[in-house]
Amino acid sequence: MALSEKRDLMKVVVIEDSKTQAHRLRRLLEGEGFSVQVAEDGEAGLRLCAGPALPDIVVSDVLMPGIDGYEVCRRLKSTPATSRVPVLLLTSLADPQDVVRALAAGADNFVTKPYDAARLLARIRLTIANHTRATDECVVDVQGTSFRVDAPPERILRLLVSCLEDATERNAELEASRAALALANQQREVLITAERAARLAREELLAIVAHDLRTPLGVIGLSSNALQEAVPAGPAGDEARALAGLAERAAAQMGLLIRDLLDVSSIEAGRLRFEFHDHDPVALLDEAANLLAPLAAQKEISVEKRVAAEVGLVRCDRDRIQQVLSNLIGNAIKFTPDNGKISLSAVGTGDEVTFIVTDNGPGIAAEAIPRIFDRHWTGRGKAGADTGLGLYIAKGIVEAHEGRIAVAIARGGGTEFSFMLPRSGPARPSWVNAAPDTAAAPNVAR
Repeated sequence: MALSEKRDLMKVVVIEDSKTQAHRLRRLLEGEGFSVQVAEDGEAGLRLCAGPALPDIVVSDVLMPGIDGYEVCRRLKSTPATSRVPVLLLTSLADPQDVVRALAAGADNFVTKPYDAARLLARIRLTIANHTRATDECVVDVQGTSFRVDAPPERILRLLVSCLEDATERNAELEASRAALALANQQREVLITAERAARLAREELLAIVAHDLRTPLGVIGLSSNALQEAVPAGPAGDEARALAGLAERAAAQMGLLIRDLLDVSSIEAGRLRFEFHDHDPVALLDEAANLLAPLAAQKEISVEKRVAAEVGLVRCDRDRIQQVLSNLIGNAIKFTPDNGKISLSAVGTGDEVTFIVTDNGPGIAAEAIPRIFDRHWTGRGKAGADTGLGLYIAKGIVEAHEGRIAVAIARGGGTEFSFMLPRSGPARPSWVNAAPDTAAAPNVAR
């Protein structure tokens, strides 16, 4: 009778001390048409196999109270009446010695827990089918493909043990990798936590320093301005006014440095504050150019403005974009020689408006371009000439507007900075998270 035809008549004895696992096995096997008897320990299982109607297969757990699955298998195989009953062991053990111990006890097959239901059923059916053969020939199912094997048992055993040893070694390597990965993740979390704590401490320190320095700097600036107005005319007065003006400019530079440090901290924390409104690009360029006109006039640099017709409006934070334009124009003035030329333009393309600042100065080395917007990068000027924060802050401001900033070597020499902002659209939030109050200071090149 074919296997598929007698499956409904096949009797399975399940030996499982876990009631949950026993119930699961019973439901699975009965659902496939098997007749199932369950014993909760090895002794009870042996009694079920002692009757005149032998089971077609015994499915036994290995680790059980009392006698274990190995002993159940040995007793069944050593008793003439049950020696031909196939035994399939269920085990959560993975050591090759455990598998060999099962084979030494006479087990016909085994399945590793936790098991896949379809794979368990396939093992049970193939074990029963192979057990009815009188020769060493057997049918092996591997991932849904059946192979007919005819080899001496000792050869199969040696091959099986070798495979198990390799699999155990690979598993040990995998576990070591998992442990290393878990340790690396823990270390990463520690570093992230430490970095976060350090950033918060730095922000708090910057806020305290900024607050404590603003007042004396403001007093120095106002006092210097008042002193310049109060000093009488004459050579002595001129010298005093010059010294007072120097103190006023130094105080203004200190204010700018404080603002830059606070801006960098806010950019890195994602908490730079913005007030979004619709603005005319022409007005933005005019304001920045007029603010820096005295610096350009000192070097007799001509500033040309070109704006395409109907360029449209941009939705931006006016003060922050003035900060960007002042930085780019201020740098252009700094690096353009006397009697040089600077061009300012705005062009509308698609959903964007592009602002362009071009100078005819010495330009930027090609190898410096990829790092020009890095924090503290001062490759264009002399070392120590500035903090190297201006372009880094400009990039952070533009990207917070969902825009892009770029630099290129201008045609005919010089440098071309450009940044793109979205045209006016739906209203945006006026700020992102929260930001420390920044000092009000003139926008000059940094």
